[in-house]
Amino acid sequence: MAAGTTNEPRLPHCMDTGSLVFAPTAGMRLAPEVLVFELFREVGYGDSREQGENSAQDYSDVIGELSEAERLLLSSCRGRRRKGRGRQGLFYAPPYVGLAKHAWFRKRTDRTMRDYFLGGPLAQAEAELDPGLVVRALRGHRSAIEGTEPKGKEVLSLIAIDEREDPTPEDMEKHLRASLGRRSAPFGRHEDPLASTIVNDFLELCRLEAYVPRREWLFFLISFLRTATSMWLLAHLRITVLVRDYLQAACEERGGASEQELVE
Repeated sequence: MAAGTTNEPRLPHCMDTGSLVFAPTAGMRLAPEVLVFELFREVGYGDSREQGENSAQDYSDVIGELSEAERLLLSSCRGRRRKGRGRQGLFYAPPYVGLAKHAWFRKRTDRTMRDYFLGGPLAQAEAELDPGLVVRALRGHRSAIEGTEPKGKEVLSLIAIDEREDPTPEDMEKHLRASLGRRSAPFGRHEDPLASTIVNDFLELCRLEAYVPRREWLFFLISFLRTATSMWLLAHLRITVLVRDYLQAACEERGGASEQELVE
């Protein structure tokens, strides 16, 4: 269900922006590494776009402007080479949130991670979520804050440690909670098995970050995000089809759905 325009009737509140029934635009992501970048931007900086910038900025646009240490850190998690007539270069999954500040989407782009992950299953099962654990995992449980005490720290975090400025845990949790609070569920926060499964699996993945190398964990995160967001998107669109069928049946006086049927 697309956003309304000036030539369309106003949607009822239960189906408008903020409702679980409302389906925001979801654009294509050309590589799975982009999902990690987008997640880091949303939680780290509150938006996958840059305020005041109309056009996008890709890592390939600025890779030559970064310090040697930042280039090394970013290149440690590079993906495949871009194809087609557009931008050239590689796709990158930033190993740490601080590196996400160097790139952003265009001003009017969709926000898939916000709408179909943070504000989707995580918001629907917010009672089961541990925001503190999520922030610790995205920052890195064993990440070095400064290079004076490298013992026991993740070796990747020691690269570009002086140039990298990760957002504070307080800011990240604030942005995370803001994304969770954007949408309300119809008939209250009823139990949603799919949302609970996604949230619990994500929390297990966040706990795993403390025990495996950061680079390997990013590959797990990439695989999880591409699966979880696709599942939620398909389930979400199924809701719009069901609501359409219920409304059509009611208009044709074939009987409407009960509240329990809609919830289930």
